[in-house]
Amino acid sequence: MTEASVSPGSRQFLAQKHDLWLDESGPYPFEFAVLQRPKTSQWYVSFYVFSVKRNELVRKRRYISGDSQKVKRENARKIIDEINLVLKAGGHIDPIKVLRDSGQMPLVVALDEFTKDKRLTLKRQSVTTYEKWANYFMTFLEAYEIVNINLKDFNNEHAADMRTHALTVLKMGDKSYNTYKAFVSGFFIYSKPIYKLTSNPISETLFNLPTKTSKHIAYNSTQINAYKEACEKLGLPELWFFVRMIYYTFCRPWEEVRKMQVGDIKDDHIIIYADTSKTNHRSVMIPPALEVIFKEWSVREYPAHFYLFSHGYKPGKTLVSPNFFYDKHRKVLDEMDLARQGYDIYGWKHTGAIALYKATKDLMLVKEQSGHSDISQTVQYLRDLGVFHYSAGINLFPEI
Repeated sequence: MTEASVSPGSRQFLAQKHDLWLDESGPYPFEFAVLQRPKTSQWYVSFYVFSVKRNELVRKRRYISGDSQKVKRENARKIIDEINLVLKAGGHIDPIKVLRDSGQMPLVVALDEFTKDKRLTLKRQSVTTYEKWANYFMTFLEAYEIVNINLKDFNNEHAADMRTHALTVLKMGDKSYNTYKAFVSGFFIYSKPIYKLTSNPISETLFNLPTKTSKHIAYNSTQINAYKEACEKLGLPELWFFVRMIYYTFCRPWEEVRKMQVGDIKDDHIIIYADTSKTNHRSVMIPPALEVIFKEWSVREYPAHFYLFSHGYKPGKTLVSPNFFYDKHRKVLDEMDLARQGYDIYGWKHTGAIALYKATKDLMLVKEQSGHSDISQTVQYLRDLGVFHYSAGINLFPEI
């Protein structure tokens, strides 16, 4: 990454990504970002940035994540390049200049405040999604050369241009476009009372595109047996273990099951922590059939910090990527002649929910295992899957 190759809008986006302000009339005093590798704690990138309010350099850190030292080094190198580029372009913190009352608030600065606020209130997965849509919006502002436009000057014509850019240049599908539009509209809703905006050009100009509801398809009993046989034929016992974990726990495959650690498995339940859960911190029950699987794989004998699914087809220190199971799943679907028909790994969650309800007719049990907030959510969830909690009565329908 070089300074010449990065547009002004991209520099603004990188600044907000690293909680910095950018005034390209700078630069301010700074000290370059460098990697620190403590032996007893997490790696981090350290740098000194100028605080306008305090009139001095302030030390900042950005912690580094990664499954291996190689990945950590790559992540650190990217972060260092981004931070140093922003520092050289005028990066600073604690700006004194108050733009809110001046009527000259740059849209990109307001967008920066919006995304920073979301980092404080949303979970990590949601923050990543917000930053993705913010990046798309910045791409549009750059393409139409309005990066420096004032927030109050963004009008309905600009909104129409944003729609055209999303559909023709970014080639968003209808569903992605609707989510993108909602993000930008949400930004204007957030900004309206703060900057005394009189309108929301997005909601006034743009409408949602029609979409079809897309549900993950549950597997029927014949397909369940065929999936098991395909796993055995292809030598993929770890995949069969993985999908059964989803089936019995109703947990999401990538953010919850894939990230489970041995220590999360208690005597009769599994803890799903808030940083991976779609909802809040919760627990799921361990049915007898799943306990048998745990004994077959000897999972309780491994250290508590080991991931349940790792390389070497047994619990280990390294977290596998989503592609680790996705690629194996594709091979099984090819073997079953189900490829490209809408069947995915997530469908095992719905398969388990349907099976439990049909076996027990216990809505409260399905609610608790699913982590739903109330029983009406469970009723709607099952209805969407084609399962009706009152269906037994249909057999009593009188003939005429």
